[in-house]
Formats: sequence, C-alpha cells, structure tokens
Amino acid sequence: MWFATRFMRGLQRRHGQLVKQDWAPPIKVIHGVDAALELKWNSTTTKKNKKRVAEMGVWFIVGICSELRGEEFPLVKLAGTARSLKFLSELPTPHFCLVISGRTKGNRNSGAWFKLPIASITRGTHLQPGKWIKRLIDIIHSEGRTQGRLLQQTLVPPQPCEFQDDFFT
Repeated sequence: MWFATRFMRGLQRRHGQLVKQDWAPPIKVIHGVDAALELKWNSTTTKKNKKRVAEMGVWFIVGICSELRGEEFPLVKLAGTARSLKFLSELPTPHFCLVISGRTKGNRNSGAWFKLPIASITRGTHLQPGKWIKRLIDIIHSEGRTQGRLLQQTLVPPQPCEFQDDFFT
C-alpha cells in the first residue's frame, strides 16, 4: 500500500501536477545572474536586445525582490508602474510601485488593482530592482507604448529546442 501511494506521488511530481521548490536561490547565485545581466546590458548595442536583457532583469531581480508568483507578474500594468518611477529619487526611501490588476491568489475580484511598493536598492543584499524597472520602462516608452501590461509577449508557434537561439552565448 505505501508503495502505491509513493509511486503515485512521484508520478504526479514528474508530470508537473505537484510542484514544490526544492530550495531558494542563494544570494550568490542571484548576484551572479545580476552581474551576467549587467555585463550583457553593457555589451549589447541594439534596442531589441537591450529590451530583452531589461525584461530578464525585471523578471528575475524585481521578481525576487517582490516575491510575485509566475502567474502574477504578467498582470503588472505599464502606466501605473511608470507613474511610480518618480519615487525612485525620493529620499530617504527611494522606491517604485508595481501596479497589479486582475485576479491574483489573494484577490479574486475581477478588475481589482493594488500597488506593491519595492525598494529601489535593497538594504542587506544591495540588489537594484529600481535600475532594471527604469531601464525597461524607458525602452518601452521610446517605442511609443504607454498602456497595457508591462511584460508582453508575441506568441509564436512552439519550436524544438535545437532551433531556439541561445541569447547568452
């Protein structure tokens, strides 16, 4: 009997029905990713690639600092978040706000909005989510977009992995 229960639990995990994070990423790993993104940002010249790097920086660094779940991050609104960038230079607590609209795990009301304030630079770890969000919003505004979701994706038909480009090589 115990074997069948354990077998079914393992089967559900392998099929993605039960998902459990094994460990939180250590701060050295987060700093390593931040350094790699910064290096890529400095070496990239095209606006398209800078936008890709800024999106990755926002997804990873701002995502770590805000602790948003993967399904909540695409609900961030561009206009409200961009308006909050004026607080990045506000002393003594420089910050910005992610404006989230829609249904989230904690808020099931359709059309509900809330702001999530995030420090521009974290105290203990010295991560800089404010830098990444400002870079991304500046690029998006230079493209002429001022409304909609912060992170938008053009849907393309799926391709096998061997046809995907490796951005970091």
